[in-house]
Amino acid sequence: DDFGLINMNGRVYDPLMAQFLSPDPYIQAPGSWLNYNRYAYCLNNPLIYSDPSGEFFWAALPLIAKIGIGIGAGVGAYTGYKIGEANGASGLGMAGYMLGGAVIGGFSGYLGGTIAAGGGFMANTSAIMMSSYTNSMGMTALSGGQMAPSISFGVASFNFGTGEFGYLGKKGNSFMENLGYGLGALANVSDVLAGFKPGEVQLNTEKSDAIGHSALTKVGETDPYNSLVSVGPDPGGKWIFNPFKFKNGTNHWKNYVDAGDDVWKIGVKGVNVQRITSYGANLNRGVNYNLYFSSCVNHTARALTLAGAPSIGLHPFILHSQMVLRSVGFRPMLYSYHFYQY
Repeated sequence: DDFGLINMNGRVYDPLMAQFLSPDPYIQAPGSWLNYNRYAYCLNNPLIYSDPSGEFFWAALPLIAKIGIGIGAGVGAYTGYKIGEANGASGLGMAGYMLGGAVIGGFSGYLGGTIAAGGGFMANTSAIMMSSYTNSMGMTALSGGQMAPSISFGVASFNFGTGEFGYLGKKGNSFMENLGYGLGALANVSDVLAGFKPGEVQLNTEKSDAIGHSALTKVGETDPYNSLVSVGPDPGGKWIFNPFKFKNGTNHWKNYVDAGDDVWKIGVKGVNVQRITSYGANLNRGVNYNLYFSSCVNHTARALTLAGAPSIGLHPFILHSQMVLRSVGFRPMLYSYHFYQY
């Protein structure tokens, strides 16, 4: 309205004061002293909680978890359909199997997405293990024991019913099974590269022209010339478009953190910051520049890949898109077990 207030149905919220104008009629968490400030919004933690009604706050799901729920629910519904088909179900009976499968798959996807979003030690592998085991146990129950429980480790899996291991390249594997294990192997390798204490860096993508520029900096960096990785041609030389010729380059190219609307900034979590720092230190000793094979985006993508965030350095805009998809949970390797579990 004219006063800048937000009507949240149950109560009116003042964003300037960061509190409601009337007290919350409910105390949801009596064990938390923060909940006794009944004018506050979501325990003063809007990054974790949301309060759509003004009366009850809820845990806000990370987008990666929501994507996991969507993918898991879709695959789970199909698995439920196959279980129902095997049991001769139809009509409401089939709908029940599909709904049950969707709930199981969605919950499994939520677990995997939440674990991966944390970006901790072996996050991708842990996400695959937890979600695959939960999904398997749920489908075993839904099928009345017709499906044996199993667990995936990424590059391999174990079936508790047969006591057998499955793995990448095993004799008799179908193409889809090897594809799933291959994606799982990528998750394992990424976790190993990320190290014991994964951290976060910032990818800066300059977008004022069609060529663009990619650079890695510390999160929140404000100095346009203080970068971890920011490769460019030696300012004193000429551009060389010949893909077979190299020229002197530098790792002190502007990172554009001060470019305002001309730069995209995104945090890349779950990476080995020390490995990226070392990669940049090697570039500081000398780098040959080439627009096609040794450019800003080539080196930025290589640094991210070596640090546990697989990426392809084709163009700065494409690299930015890859990291956006990664940040919101579009990581096919997290759902690799769906290719071979059933």
